Amino acid sequence: MNTKNDVEVIINGKQYTISGYESSEYLQRIATHINDKYAEFKQDEGYNRLDADMKNILLAINLSDDYYKVQESIQDLQKEKEDLEKEIFNMKHDMIDGMYIDVDGTYIFSIVDMFDNEIEVIIIIDNLPPMPIITTINGDVLEQNTKTNQSFKVECNEANIEILVTDNNGVYIKYTG
Repeated sequence: MNTKNDVEVIINGKQYTISGYESSEYLQRIATHINDKYAEFKQDEGYNRLDADMKNILLAINLSDDYYKVQESIQDLQKEKEDLEKEIFNMKHDMIDGMYIDVDGTYIFSIVDMFDNEIEVIIIIDNLPPMPIITTINGDVLEQNTKTNQSFKVECNEANIEILVTDNNGVYIKYTG
């Protein structure tokens, strides 16, 4: 368990001892932040005419305002991060949609660069696992990227293979088996 730190600080010209489980440097930064707020207030002529209670209320309001603005900023950044993760997810699946694999372990797909030039990309993978065999309920073998409305089954000689299937809305469903 962390040890409690006692730190001597000066806040608004008075010496205080503050305690906490945070580092001494952190507790000093807290005191500095409060002193910065007091210095900011003292630049306003009206502040000096306020009684001590109003000065403390003003400090509490401003520190709370800082806190909630930072919380809002954090929420905005988290939402932006989630949106970017969704965009990356969609981009990966868009790339997978245009990709096919040859029997020898060669992935082939096309991309378009910023000048609208189509570029064919080839990635060769060694030690490709056995390709699964997908058959419909009627026994028809489905080729890769084939669409079907029928029930299907997957057979493969290797365990723990993953298969992505999309529904009519483009939602990917991952099967592992």
